[in-house]
Amino acid sequence: SQPAPADMTVSPEPVKAPLMKQNKELKRGYIMENRIEYMRPDQILAEQKRNNIVYQVFAPLEWHSPSMPIGTDPLLGQEITRRAAKKTGGVIMPTCFMGCDSELGPEMKAQIMKQSDKYDENTYWLGMDLPDNSMKSYYVRDEVMGIVIREQVRMMVEHGYKLIVLMNTHGGKAHREVAKRIARETNQQTDATVIVPEFFASLGYEGERLGHANTAEHSMMMAVTDSVDLSKLPPLPEKLAYCDVGMLEGSDGDGYVQDDPRINASAELGDRYYEAMSEAVAKQVFEALKK
Repeated sequence: SQPAPADMTVSPEPVKAPLMKQNKELKRGYIMENRIEYMRPDQILAEQKRNNIVYQVFAPLEWHSPSMPIGTDPLLGQEITRRAAKKTGGVIMPTCFMGCDSELGPEMKAQIMKQSDKYDENTYWLGMDLPDNSMKSYYVRDEVMGIVIREQVRMMVEHGYKLIVLMNTHGGKAHREVAKRIARETNQQTDATVIVPEFFASLGYEGERLGHANTAEHSMMMAVTDSVDLSKLPPLPEKLAYCDVGMLEGSDGDGYVQDDPRINASAELGDRYYEAMSEAVAKQVFEALKK
């Protein structure tokens, strides 16, 4: 082989991507948790006859602070869905790593601006793509997202599914509106039922604040992947300002993270969140089946 040019830096070893943690519950006999891409036609049809339910996770690759993977939303969606489907039956479509977003509302932007002398009400950014983030998220246009979801739903209706569960695990306003609009349209125009379940569930511990990229999401990623690295955040006792790390917890704070993942996050807590959230989804699925 030819030597590398003198101005090119060569890494002595390839970069190793973080691995998903081994799931001890995963058994080959369960057909890879009813993930449809692993199933034969006879298995798909048999499960459809038993439980005529199909799940579809869709969420973008998005900034979730320097210490978390950009696939946080779709990855946590996969685990919530895996657990929910074990409770309800049905099949799981391959995850759609795609999503859209819009400009934050004035109350949320105000929280980020409280500890920043660089942003004001005229500073524009899309979703959680603060201007000082080291990289942007992978957001698609609203109209593209609409086409993708509508086509996925059309195919699932065409394949005879009666309950279609759109697992939107991204909080962006535009993203939610697209999913809910297509659900309403499909429910009016076909015999199928489409639901977009609410999945967030509080555990009620002292100081808990559900938000973007704080303790809950750090914990959930710790439970399923090795790619969380808290050392990428400023060291304690320095406070985490929303504007510096791209986290957000609501519209009633002082611009600093209150439910601090450096103190509170753990894989065990993430497992509790997954169980509570999957239980919430399963409950909504069973309610939809009764109608």
